[in-house]
Amino acid sequence: DQNRANLDSFSAQAGGGNLQLSGFVGFGKVLSYRLQAVADKIRLRYPEGVSTTANANLALTGTTEQSILSGSVTIQRAS
Repeated sequence: DQNRANLDSFSAQAGGGNLQLSGFVGFGKVLSYRLQAVADKIRLRYPEGVSTTANANLALTGTTEQSILSGSVTIQRAS
């Protein structure tokens, strides 16, 4: 689109799990965006020496002047 970039369906595998991204970025006088991320069974090695598996559903909405990150992260396992 002339004034907007759409991310219709982006998927990847990370940390043994699946990651899906979608949303848009609008190009006007002020950059605006609404981006969503859904993570399923992503394994993180953080902090050092700990393996954590998590699910997440996050949304980043707003502009370059004001934005909000909302959603949830659920820890499935930590060892």
